[in-house]
Amino acid sequence: MSTYVWAARRARAADVGRAGRDVAIGAVVAAAVGLLIGKDPFYAVLPVASLVAIWLAVRPRAAAVLLGLSIPAVETVASGHIGLHIGAGDLILLVLVLAALGAAVIERDAATFKALRTVRLPALQYCVFVLILLVAHPGTQPVLQTFQRYELIAFPLIAGSYLVLRGAHMPVLKAYIVGATALALVFPSDSLGLQKNPVGQFIANAILLIVGVPRLSRYRIAVPLLVYGMFATQSRGAIVACAGGIAILLAFRWMHSPRQAIATGLAIVAVGGLSFTLLPPSAQAFITTYGSTGNSHAAWNIRFRQEYNRDALVIIRAHPWLGVGVGAYGDASTRAGFGGVPDPHNVFLLEAAEGGWLFAGSFVLLIVGTGIVLVRLRRAELAPVALAVVFATAAHGMVDIYWVRGTPVLGWLLVGMVGALAWRSREAARQT
Repeated sequence: MSTYVWAARRARAADVGRAGRDVAIGAVVAAAVGLLIGKDPFYAVLPVASLVAIWLAVRPRAAAVLLGLSIPAVETVASGHIGLHIGAGDLILLVLVLAALGAAVIERDAATFKALRTVRLPALQYCVFVLILLVAHPGTQPVLQTFQRYELIAFPLIAGSYLVLRGAHMPVLKAYIVGATALALVFPSDSLGLQKNPVGQFIANAILLIVGVPRLSRYRIAVPLLVYGMFATQSRGAIVACAGGIAILLAFRWMHSPRQAIATGLAIVAVGGLSFTLLPPSAQAFITTYGSTGNSHAAWNIRFRQEYNRDALVIIRAHPWLGVGVGAYGDASTRAGFGGVPDPHNVFLLEAAEGGWLFAGSFVLLIVGTGIVLVRLRRAELAPVALAVVFATAAHGMVDIYWVRGTPVLGWLLVGMVGALAWRSREAARQT
C-alpha cells in the first residue's frame, strides 16, 4: 500500500476547500503566464490543465467522481488534424494511470499492478495481439487506433485497481449512476446530439450497477427513470443486453437466496412493463421489431446491419490471416466498394476483418476468459456486476459498435476493481 498521507485518510471539507483555492489561484497565474508567452490561447489552457491534472492525481476521490460523471459524457473536448479525438473521461483515465505509474516508480508502490495479476491474462493476450497487428500494418492511424484499444481496456483496468487501493472506487460508481440518470432524464426530450445506442448502453449499465451492488441499493429510486430512459432511446441492443446482464445477476443471487432473486426479477419485470406502456406507440413498435421484413424504420435498420455483415465477410475472406489492420476497416470498405462504412456493427466480424480469424478468436478469449476469472472471484463484492456489464456490453457489440469512447470502459473498470478487491482480501488474510 502507498505511504501517502492522502491514501490513508478521507479528505476533510476544509482540506478540499483549501486545495481548491490553491489550484484556482495557481490556475489564474498559470493562464496569465501562458498568455504572455504565446499568442495562441492553447498556451493559457495547457498550464491550467496541468495543474488540474496534478490536483486530481493526488486527490483520487475527486478524480473518481469526475471519471464516473464523464464516462457517459462522450463529447470531444479536444481534437487534432491527425484524427485523435479526446474526451474528458480519456483525460481523467490518463491522469489515474500516470498516478499509478508514479506511485510504482517514485514510492515503489506497485500494488495497483500486482492486484491485476488474477485478471491480466485475457487482457494481456489481446493487447499483445494488437501490437503484432501494428507491426504488420504500421502507420500513424494504426498507432492511434492501437492506443485507443489500450485506453479502452488497459487504462480502465489500471484505474479501477488504483481507485480500490485508494478507497475511492465507490464514488466512481455512484457518480456514474448520477450521470446516467441525468442522461435518462434529458434524452427523451433532447438527444444532445448523442447517438441512441451508446446512450442506451450507458443507462443499461447504471441499471445493472444498482441491481448488482448491494451498497448502491439506495439508488433504487432511480431505476424506473433509468428503465424508461433506456426504452426511450429505442436501442434494442441495449435493452436485450440489459436483460441478459440482469439474468446473470439474478443467477448469482439465486445461489444465495432464491426468494430474493424471484422478488427482484418480478420487480424489474413490473417496472419494465409499466415503462413500456408509457412509451408512444411508434417507440413500442420499434422496440418490438426484430425482423428485417417490412418497410418500417426498425426493419430497415436490421436490413442495413445484415448488409454490413455480408460486406465484412467479403473483406475477411480477402484478408483471413492478418486482416487489414486495427482501425483500417473503413479504408478497406472503401477499397472494396462498400461506401467506406467504418464499422460492420458486429464486433466479432470487425475483429476478424482487422486481424483475421485468429484476432477474432483473441477477442472471444478476452471476453470469455475474463468471465471465467470473474466467476472464480465471485466472492469479491463487484464480481457479479463486473461479469454482467462485460457480457452485456459485448453482447450489444454484436449488433452495434463496441470500440467507441465510453462504451466498454465501465466493464473493464469493474474488472480492475474486482482484481484489486480480491488481492486486498488475500493480503489481509495473509497478515492475520
